[in-house]
Amino acid sequence: MKEPDFDHENWSDEDLEPIKETVKHHYHSVQNTVCPYCRQKLNSKHGRYWDIEHIIPRSHQPNFMFEPLNLCLSCVDCNKEKSDKKITTSNAKKNYPKKLLNT
Repeated sequence: MKEPDFDHENWSDEDLEPIKETVKHHYHSVQNTVCPYCRQKLNSKHGRYWDIEHIIPRSHQPNFMFEPLNLCLSCVDCNKEKSDKKITTSNAKKNYPKKLLNT
């Protein structure tokens, strides 16, 4: 991310595939295969059913592109519908928490 020409569009770069696979595997397990938006349970781990979702869109806040608290998995339909829409009216995104809450 510290490269001068790195931006939110680099998410599609092939060299990020291993990181993205790790993210998918982690959130698939943590979310118990449930999309956080539509609450649909998709038992498949197949990549065609799941997208890595940036809660605060990477186009709005590129510095949150790899922030674990800004990532989840969503079903393909929900991710397409949300796209890069802002889902919060909060101005607190500059103070995004760095530690997970006890859950």
